[in-house]
Amino acid sequence: MPDDLTPDKPAEGELPKTRDQDAIRSLFDWISKLLGVSVGVVYLVGFLVVARHLSKYGVSSFALFRIQYLVAGVWVIAPIVVMALFQRAGQRFTIRALEERRKGERTPLLRRLIVASIVSIPGALAIGAAAGFVGDIQEFSFSLAVWFLAFYISLVSTADLLWVSWNVPKGMVQRWWANRDALPFYGTLLISILLVYVLLFAVRVYPLIPYSLGGGKPLTVVFLMGEKETADFLVRDSSSHRSVPYKLLAATERTFVVLPSDPNQRSIEFNRDTVLGVVVLKEP
Repeated sequence: MPDDLTPDKPAEGELPKTRDQDAIRSLFDWISKLLGVSVGVVYLVGFLVVARHLSKYGVSSFALFRIQYLVAGVWVIAPIVVMALFQRAGQRFTIRALEERRKGERTPLLRRLIVASIVSIPGALAIGAAAGFVGDIQEFSFSLAVWFLAFYISLVSTADLLWVSWNVPKGMVQRWWANRDALPFYGTLLISILLVYVLLFAVRVYPLIPYSLGGGKPLTVVFLMGEKETADFLVRDSSSHRSVPYKLLAATERTFVVLPSDPNQRSIEFNRDTVLGVVVLKEP
């Protein structure tokens, strides 16, 4: 047998390669790439949200701690992903549970009701968990829920059309709304809807999420100023050891960004070294 056709033999002490090892390696490669892309998308979306939110106050988001971008991106993307997963899981469960459809037989009404009740359990648990977070968002309204649902339906519908068009086999009779030529249109439409959703989220929802949960709702704080002279932009209260209450927009390792009391000023950014400490006040 020629040498070039001889299968590779493992070296001494080395385990022979198997198909299972190659499959596991390819699976890990796929998972690592998926995680990398997902983190990148979440980071970019969070950056857009934070930048749009702080731009109202004339603050540059490039100086903020980068973890804030990831948290903001999770707030934007997680509801869509969770709802899509529950929806797909419910559809698959329903199809499997109602096998009579494939046989052309009618499904009993009682069985339909049982299946519908079981499918609704995960969704109800998800809504209950979301309500625990939304409970801290005081200005969350029914109109915001309708707004989110409209964008969710638009995103999922466009993504489905993109997926169907991508999987149309070559040479197959194509429909005008599902074909390879429609891919650029659906891709552009999906990105456009996502950008509009992200920008509106930054304007309408992100400012309502509490600061403690990674949102953009400012904290009410007072600064401990001590006896030393501090910058003129901090107004002391009657005790002269504390400042008057301020709304804290952002805090980095070096600076604080607060809302001023002067209506002609948009924001104040100063070094943390100019104050002795900060006290977070309870919200009314």
